[in-house]
Amino acid sequence: MSIRFAVLAVLSEQPLHGYAIRAALEQRCAELCEPDDGEVYRALASLRRDGLVEPIATAAGERRPRKVYAVTGGGRRALRDWVLAVPASAPRARDELPLRLLLAERCSAELPALVVERHAQRGRTDLAELLGLRAAQRAPASFAALVRALRVESAIRLTRASLDALELWRTTLARHGAEAATANEVTREAPAARVSRPPARGKRGG
Repeated sequence: MSIRFAVLAVLSEQPLHGYAIRAALEQRCAELCEPDDGEVYRALASLRRDGLVEPIATAAGERRPRKVYAVTGGGRRALRDWVLAVPASAPRARDELPLRLLLAERCSAELPALVVERHAQRGRTDLAELLGLRAAQRAPASFAALVRALRVESAIRLTRASLDALELWRTTLARHGAEAATANEVTREAPAARVSRPPARGKRGG
């Protein structure tokens, strides 16, 4: 969906044909949006069907003429609405860690701790890579470079927050495991309750 609006944004500056649109996206959006030619032309076809862009001219190409597209008034409004929209938060159902932990505990009491540790290992690896990217960055020389730098910084903070949450999982599960083990030990060592029986009645004489 974002490719459609990236195309609209490029065309809002000047009319272009498909190949020039892709080149402009590579230059301005870098790794944030890197569609191939097929994705760009599919987006153009979709935008044209929706009345958001329209062909206005034909440019000479190496193999065949290229249609030059311009954004329509509806396209400009749609782009503005999309830019200002706030995406819905991801539903909690998509957080798979709690479900993985529940299922892991059914397999083995020791498995949940391993699940958390593997998530933490992945988080630490991701954090190291992000810190490397930040260290390699130069002072932003353009707005696009500034956005890319902020993207890395945001990812660093989110990864650190995720690691903090995983530490909460780890310590809480460890405490729960220790308490459960202590309760089981107490249960095993507790003396068996004596069952009181009524006194035997003497036999009556004949």
